[in-house]
Amino acid sequence: MKKWLFILVGFSLIGNVFGQKIFKTYFRTYKDTITQKSSTPITKEEFYGFVKNGDTIKNGHYESFYEYSVQKEIIGRYTNDKKDSTFISYYENGNPKWIRSYHNDFLTGEEYFFFNDSTLQKKGIYKTIFVNENTVKSYYSEYNIADQLIAKGLLLNSEMDSLYTQ
Repeated sequence: MKKWLFILVGFSLIGNVFGQKIFKTYFRTYKDTITQKSSTPITKEEFYGFVKNGDTIKNGHYESFYEYSVQKEIIGRYTNDKKDSTFISYYENGNPKWIRSYHNDFLTGEEYFFFNDSTLQKKGIYKTIFVNENTVKSYYSEYNIADQLIAKGLLLNSEMDSLYTQ
Protein backbone atom coordinates (compact mmCIF):
# COMPACT_ATOMS: atom_id res chain seq x y z
CA MET A 1 0.00 0.00 0.00
CA LYS A 2 2.80 2.43 0.92
CA LYS A 3 4.52 1.68 -2.38
CA TRP A 4 1.40 2.63 -4.39
CA LEU A 5 0.88 5.79 -2.36
CA PHE A 6 4.48 6.81 -3.03
CA ILE A 7 4.03 6.17 -6.76
CA LEU A 8 0.79 8.19 -6.88
CA VAL A 9 2.33 11.12 -5.01
CA GLY A 10 5.39 10.96 -7.27
CA PHE A 11 3.26 11.12 -10.44
CA SER A 12 1.25 13.99 -8.97
CA LEU A 13 4.41 16.01 -8.34
CA ILE A 14 5.78 15.23 -11.80
CA GLY A 15 2.51 16.41 -13.35
CA ASN A 16 2.74 19.74 -11.51
CA VAL A 17 6.34 20.25 -12.61
CA PHE A 18 5.60 19.42 -16.25
CA GLY A 19 2.43 21.55 -16.27
CA GLN A 20 4.60 24.65 -15.92
CA LYS A 21 7.39 25.92 -18.08
CA ILE A 22 9.96 28.69 -18.09
CA PHE A 23 8.92 31.83 -19.96
CA LYS A 24 11.39 34.48 -21.15
CA THR A 25 10.82 37.91 -22.60
CA TYR A 26 13.61 39.75 -24.38
CA PHE A 27 14.76 43.30 -25.01
CA ARG A 28 14.52 44.32 -28.66
CA THR A 29 17.56 43.26 -30.66
CA TYR A 30 19.40 45.77 -32.79
CA LYS A 31 21.46 45.54 -35.96
CA ASP A 32 25.10 46.64 -35.88
CA THR A 33 25.51 49.34 -38.53
CA ILE A 34 29.03 48.19 -39.47
CA THR A 35 28.76 44.39 -39.47
CA GLN A 36 25.02 44.29 -40.20
CA LYS A 37 24.70 41.46 -37.66
CA SER A 38 21.81 41.36 -35.25
CA SER A 39 22.60 41.52 -31.56
CA THR A 40 22.21 38.49 -29.33
CA PRO A 41 18.82 38.59 -27.59
CA ILE A 42 19.15 39.68 -23.97
CA THR A 43 16.64 38.44 -21.41
CA LYS A 44 14.26 41.07 -20.00
CA GLU A 45 12.45 38.77 -17.59
CA GLU A 46 12.31 35.06 -16.84
CA PHE A 47 9.67 33.25 -14.83
CA TYR A 48 7.89 29.97 -14.28
CA GLY A 49 4.27 29.84 -15.33
CA PHE A 50 1.57 28.31 -17.46
CA VAL A 51 -0.96 29.37 -20.07
CA LYS A 52 -4.63 29.46 -19.11
CA ASN A 53 -7.32 30.60 -21.55
CA GLY A 54 -4.67 32.25 -23.70
CA ASP A 55 -3.14 34.24 -20.81
CA THR A 56 0.34 33.62 -19.43
CA ILE A 57 0.12 33.15 -15.66
CA LYS A 58 3.25 33.71 -13.54
CA ASN A 59 3.53 30.89 -11.04
CA GLY A 60 6.89 30.36 -9.39
CA HIS A 61 10.30 32.00 -9.38
CA TYR A 62 10.52 35.39 -11.16
CA GLU A 63 13.50 37.49 -12.29
CA SER A 64 13.73 40.72 -14.27
CA PHE A 65 16.91 42.28 -15.61
CA TYR A 66 18.22 45.79 -16.28
CA GLU A 67 17.93 46.91 -19.88
CA TYR A 68 20.49 45.18 -22.10
CA SER A 69 22.29 43.75 -19.08
CA VAL A 70 22.66 40.44 -17.28
CA GLN A 71 22.33 42.27 -13.92
CA LYS A 72 19.15 41.26 -12.09
CA GLU A 73 16.78 44.11 -11.25
CA ILE A 74 14.06 42.27 -9.29
CA ILE A 75 13.64 38.72 -8.00
CA GLY A 76 10.63 37.17 -6.27
CA ARG A 77 7.95 34.52 -6.55
CA TYR A 78 4.41 34.52 -7.94
CA THR A 79 1.47 32.28 -7.11
CA ASN A 80 -1.28 32.28 -9.74
CA ASP A 81 -0.08 35.63 -11.18
CA LYS A 82 0.08 37.36 -7.76
CA LYS A 83 3.20 38.41 -5.87
CA ASP A 84 3.47 35.99 -2.97
CA SER A 85 6.92 36.11 -1.36
CA THR A 86 9.79 38.40 -0.53
CA PHE A 87 10.77 40.53 -3.54
CA ILE A 88 14.22 42.10 -3.79
CA SER A 89 15.14 44.97 -6.10
CA TYR A 90 18.79 45.65 -6.91
CA TYR A 91 20.80 48.65 -8.03
CA GLU A 92 22.77 48.17 -11.23
CA ASN A 93 25.90 47.66 -9.09
CA GLY A 94 24.26 44.54 -7.57
CA ASN A 95 23.53 46.01 -4.13
CA PRO A 96 19.97 45.71 -2.79
CA LYS A 97 17.69 48.71 -3.41
CA TRP A 98 14.67 47.46 -1.46
CA ILE A 99 13.28 44.29 0.09
CA ARG A 100 9.49 43.87 0.39
CA SER A 101 7.15 41.05 1.35
CA TYR A 102 3.93 40.32 -0.51
CA HIS A 103 1.03 38.00 0.18
CA ASN A 104 -1.69 37.58 -2.44
CA ASP A 105 -0.32 40.66 -4.29
CA PHE A 106 -0.51 42.93 -1.21
CA LEU A 107 2.39 44.37 0.79
CA THR A 108 2.75 42.81 4.23
CA GLY A 109 5.25 42.72 7.08
CA GLU A 110 8.47 44.72 6.91
CA GLU A 111 10.17 46.46 4.01
CA TYR A 112 13.67 47.88 3.83
CA PHE A 113 15.15 50.60 1.59
CA PHE A 114 18.89 50.92 1.01
CA PHE A 115 21.29 53.50 -0.35
CA ASN A 116 23.39 52.60 -3.41
CA ASP A 117 26.24 51.49 -1.12
CA SER A 118 23.81 49.01 0.58
CA THR A 119 23.53 50.90 3.89
CA LEU A 120 20.03 51.03 5.33
CA GLN A 121 18.07 54.18 4.42
CA LYS A 122 14.71 53.48 6.12
CA LYS A 123 12.26 50.72 6.92
CA GLY A 124 8.52 50.35 6.82
CA ILE A 125 6.04 48.06 8.54
CA TYR A 126 2.66 46.96 7.15
CA LYS A 127 0.04 45.66 9.59
CA THR A 128 -3.11 44.30 7.96
CA ILE A 129 -6.23 45.44 9.78
CA PHE A 130 -9.01 44.37 7.40
CA VAL A 131 -9.20 41.82 4.62
CA ASN A 132 -11.94 40.60 2.32
CA GLU A 133 -11.85 38.97 -1.09
CA ASN A 134 -10.79 42.08 -3.04
CA THR A 135 -9.82 44.65 -0.40
CA VAL A 136 -6.98 44.92 2.09
CA LYS A 137 -6.60 47.78 4.55
CA SER A 138 -3.27 48.14 6.28
CA TYR A 139 -1.67 50.42 8.80
CA TYR A 140 1.74 51.58 7.59
CA SER A 141 4.54 53.10 9.64
CA GLU A 142 7.93 54.22 8.37
CA TYR A 143 11.12 54.62 10.40
CA ASN A 144 14.50 56.22 9.77
CA ILE A 145 17.79 54.45 10.51
CA ALA A 146 17.67 55.67 14.13
CA ASP A 147 14.37 53.77 14.42
CA GLN A 148 12.38 57.02 14.82
CA LEU A 149 8.89 57.16 13.34
CA ILE A 150 8.90 59.50 10.32
CA ALA A 151 5.55 58.72 8.69
CA LYS A 152 2.42 56.68 9.24
CA GLY A 153 -0.93 56.23 7.59
CA LEU A 154 -3.57 53.89 6.20
CA LEU A 155 -3.29 51.98 2.96
CA LEU A 156 -6.07 50.61 0.81
CA ASN A 157 -4.90 47.74 -1.41
CA SER A 158 -1.25 48.71 -0.83
CA GLU A 159 -1.87 52.31 -1.97
CA MET A 160 -1.73 55.29 0.41
CA ASP A 161 -5.26 56.17 1.57
CA SER A 162 -4.13 58.70 4.15
CA LEU A 163 -0.68 59.74 5.28
CA TYR A 164 0.54 62.06 7.94
CA THR A 165 3.93 62.60 9.49
CA GLN A 166 4.77 62.89 13.14
